[in-house]
Amino acid sequence: MSGSLPNFYPPGPPGPEIDGMGSMVDVFFRCSMDAKYVASWGKGYQSKADAIQNVKAQYEADAARSDATRPAPSRISVNERDDIGMIEVLYERGRGKYTDGMPMWEATYWPITGELKGVDGVASAITCKTRHDPPEHRYGGVGWRCSTGVRITPHGGAQIDIYVSQLQHMPSIFEQVKQLLVNAQQISRQ
Repeated sequence: MSGSLPNFYPPGPPGPEIDGMGSMVDVFFRCSMDAKYVASWGKGYQSKADAIQNVKAQYEADAARSDATRPAPSRISVNERDDIGMIEVLYERGRGKYTDGMPMWEATYWPITGELKGVDGVASAITCKTRHDPPEHRYGGVGWRCSTGVRITPHGGAQIDIYVSQLQHMPSIFEQVKQLLVNAQQISRQ
């Protein structure tokens, strides 16, 4: 399923471009009968606080393994981003020759208020291949994406993708997709 912000579902007029990146939303549905997938139901981050600490530890472990091969040490920080209403765990891997001297980033986000929780009670994170950083105007033509997931049943859920410049819209998109899937499940039971 795909659509455009701000009226993602049902479809509406396209939202504004931000730093050259459109307002496209893509949703991929996933179904599995695999025992490992089914067994993962309800497992994961039980709260935003738990998730933030876990992701920070993962970034620190990766940095400890990789810093020996980098010209400058990595930096990991936790930031409250009022500009987009998100808490950010930022992993700066230094500056790269392929990024015109700009920082190489990976970031994970959660809404400052509330949590993105699926039916299984797991708190979802929003993972991004780079940081939300519109003042740097880094996105035009690159297509950096952010993703999050929502589980509705032990056998299925969805992955939601948007451009990093539209990150602040992810909580409302998450709720729309979750409600769409819950409604579809209820209709199928009737």
